Amino acid sequence: MLRDPFSADNEASLYVPRHASEDALTRLLQALRSGPGVATLMGPVGIGKSMLLKVLESRLAADHCCVRVEYEGLSSAELCHWVLRELDARETLETERVLNHRPALAKFREWVQRERSYTDTDDPEQALVQLAAEFQSRGFPVVLLIDSADGLKAETAQLLVDLTQRASGPL
Repeated sequence: MLRDPFSADNEASLYVPRHASEDALTRLLQALRSGPGVATLMGPVGIGKSMLLKVLESRLAADHCCVRVEYEGLSSAELCHWVLRELDARETLETERVLNHRPALAKFREWVQRERSYTDTDDPEQALVQLAAEFQSRGFPVVLLIDSADGLKAETAQLLVDLTQRASGPL
């Protein structure tokens, strides 16, 4: 298959390592593995930040659960619900892989009940912290990769800082 070398496609498989990008990835990996906190990657439009996030995600995949958020303007509740659904989907896929013999209807009922509990919760932030702690206990800390974070609402950006502090490790 021929690919347009000038397309805006930023698949991790198309990444070409350069000294500057490898240095940025090394620093991000060190920051993320050193403990809880927020790490940022900033630069001009078109320099390859989204590509680096995808490469970072692929490098973290073996020992982290990465959730990439590519939607700007999410409220804090919307962000939490988005991440909860993504984590739940990954957990469901892992359960299916391990317990492949469960009837489809039972799996669907369990998913609907879990989905309802996430969307009906009065405290989606606490639900996210608890689910992140569950992933951490299984050896997969949760990493949120926010693309175009400059478009985040101020309350959502503050929520990310607060969640990082509340989770103290798993998120």
